[in-house]
Amino acid sequence: MSTLDANMDYFARRLARQSSAATVFCLPFGKFQFKRLPMGISTAPDEYEACMERILGDLPFVIVYLDDILIFSENENDHLEHLRIVFERLRQHDVTLNAKKCRILRESVDYLGFTLTPSGIQPQSKKVDAIQQIAEPSSKKELRRFLGMISYYREMVPNKSALAARLNRLTSKNVPFVWTPEDGEAFRNIKTAPARNVWLAFPDCSRNFHVFADTSGCQIGGVIVQGKRVIACFSRSVTDAQRKYSTMEWELLSVVEILKEYRTMLRGFPVVIHTDHKNLLHPQENSLRVKRWKLLLEGYRLTVQYIPRPQNIGADAFSRLRYDHVEQVTEEKLYATEEEKEVAIDGAVMKKHQLADPTTKEIIFRLENEEADPDYALRSALGVILLHFKKRVVVPASLRENLVELYHDYLIHPGGEKQFRSMSTFWWPGMEGAVKKIRESVHAVQACKIAWRKTSLRTPSAYTNVQRGSPI
Repeated sequence: MSTLDANMDYFARRLARQSSAATVFCLPFGKFQFKRLPMGISTAPDEYEACMERILGDLPFVIVYLDDILIFSENENDHLEHLRIVFERLRQHDVTLNAKKCRILRESVDYLGFTLTPSGIQPQSKKVDAIQQIAEPSSKKELRRFLGMISYYREMVPNKSALAARLNRLTSKNVPFVWTPEDGEAFRNIKTAPARNVWLAFPDCSRNFHVFADTSGCQIGGVIVQGKRVIACFSRSVTDAQRKYSTMEWELLSVVEILKEYRTMLRGFPVVIHTDHKNLLHPQENSLRVKRWKLLLEGYRLTVQYIPRPQNIGADAFSRLRYDHVEQVTEEKLYATEEEKEVAIDGAVMKKHQLADPTTKEIIFRLENEEADPDYALRSALGVILLHFKKRVVVPASLRENLVELYHDYLIHPGGEKQFRSMSTFWWPGMEGAVKKIRESVHAVQACKIAWRKTSLRTPSAYTNVQRGSPI
């Protein structure tokens, strides 16, 4: 692995004339404006990140965040070739590097506050040491700043939301800031959590992902594992509205939140959900909320397994993957009420149809042959993804009608604009007009639509009114 640091590269980006006029500042001896991108304006990081993505975003072995560049490879020969490609790209776009901050050909590197090794990831040691030196907060502002810092390492802290629950209470505007010995104990416990040498392994896409999810009190949480390797920890507090959910909705909420949080890692690959709530094996509730969640779950290759409650000790027992009395249900049983057909938002189905579509097949062929395309990038799980506009999945023509009808049925006949917004993770040319056209052709829509147009008489009128008036 290697890390590179761009050298004062904000000022290497030239501003357009109209943009330069918006940076005018006044001094006693005149008015001045920037000709190059300055640090400090609110849009500078977004513009700079977009620029770096245009330069390096199509390279699958590069991760770039502002001026920090990470390059990773399977072996030394590949890494040298990858470095050559990156250096050539940077040279073409006049990006200079800070040699003192670059780390070349290392077994482990520090990147964005984490230490990366071939076997996994953990918090950077100097960051953890700095957290240990933080004194107890004396105001709500200091407490919020501390909790925000800890949240950056939330994936490394099992049961983080439970540890921080007492401190989160003090940040509420309706609760006075009164520091007690119990608060001090909670502060010390959560402060030492990142220092417990927790390692997270990198995901192996050739193996199943196991998700353990559960609810406890006012918290939801879980862990993603592969074998005895911990991939990610998750926990958060529930809102006041979510506390009113039914028991089944609570349990399903924890599964949904984990899948949403790690959707880019889990989508398209086999995922086994372990739960101690049997109702999740055969969900019977048909509320609109549950229907939306079921629609979301259709986008994953899920298998649900039941485990007895004593064995589901969640994020505190990462290595316990062998269970007795395991009951497994297939996706066919889980969604037995649905029509048996290929689901458009399943990653494997999407990829198969993209390979059969002439347009997307041509794009895939170009990307597999390492031909740069400024608009598209290839991902193993989902096929072609549109780089711009939130990296939306490109839908082939054969799945578009199926996808629109699927969203239409699950959202229970929504309006056209609402349905279009709900499908924001997908894209195809002329999508908005196509969604409207397909919706109008659905039989259920036509049958339920109210005809407001007045119709003419179909039979002779029984009475006829005649007015008589004077010649005037």
